[in-house]
Amino acid sequence: MTEPDLEIEDDLGFTAFFYALQKGLAAIVAKMVKKNKSLVTMRFTYVNDKTPVLVAYAFGHWEIARFLYSRTPIKVLTEDNNGRDGAQLISKCFFQINKFDIGWDLLQQCPKLVLTENYFGYSPLNTLADFRSAFPSGVPLRFWQRWIYNS
Repeated sequence: MTEPDLEIEDDLGFTAFFYALQKGLAAIVAKMVKKNKSLVTMRFTYVNDKTPVLVAYAFGHWEIARFLYSRTPIKVLTEDNNGRDGAQLISKCFFQINKFDIGWDLLQQCPKLVLTENYFGYSPLNTLADFRSAFPSGVPLRFWQRWIYNS
């Protein structure tokens, strides 16, 4: 396929790139992005106008999301759409166990995103506060855990 061919949409408005993201085909996604670098900045209108990195996270394809994040210009996540993409990405990272790397990196680059509303009307700070198991006081400890904690 040529570079412009990668942006052709089907009857539903989806591209071959979207379908590769949806199925988690990491090698194909990488080759498509290598051929057409603007794919990482396109928005999928039928998925609430979200960027590819958010779509990859939504489908649970963490490695593809990390790859796309490394190639997505920071401006797309922090300035476009009033920073909602960045806030949504950080919130998703906080919500998923052991997936803090992208969220932490994004917060280091743009700290104001911690108070920016995501697509659901919550800030990443709200998401983190609701995630009680991230804090020792939010989860009841077993006997041996209390013993270690108190010692």
